[in-house]
Amino acid sequence: MTTSEATPLSTLHHAADKILQEWLQYMVDWVAVALHQTTDKMKTKDDLTRLLLVRRGDVICYRVDALCEYVDILRWFRESGSVQFLSIAALSRVWLGRAPFSAFQERVFSTGGIVMSSLRTRTDNHRAEMQVVLKHNRKEIQRMEADSNGTFKF
Repeated sequence: MTTSEATPLSTLHHAADKILQEWLQYMVDWVAVALHQTTDKMKTKDDLTRLLLVRRGDVICYRVDALCEYVDILRWFRESGSVQFLSIAALSRVWLGRAPFSAFQERVFSTGGIVMSSLRTRTDNHRAEMQVVLKHNRKEIQRMEADSNGTFKF
């Protein structure tokens, strides 16, 4: 009988955990990346350090808004990170290649004017689906209402 530590699945989980820990502990010098990626060749490392970093007490943090302005993270990952973390690169290709919405969500968003209003800022899936069906069948509903107003015969 084998122990749980010796099964192929547990070995795979252990390897995945190890890669994830390496990724989470990986530190990037974003100032150097920004210096490499900047189109403004007049900016120095000191200039970018002042723009990208902020000191809060004894802790130095990156300014996320400035990072997003000066660093193309996808470009950095394509050039550097994907070489070191092959499995995360494969996962990112799958994740970034996905369609952002399902077909149903696309239909709801494309008919957002009838689903959302100033009084209704959100709705559940069933109600949204019913509103979309009603919108797309408006002519048929109007015909049925006209028939029921006296012109309908048994």
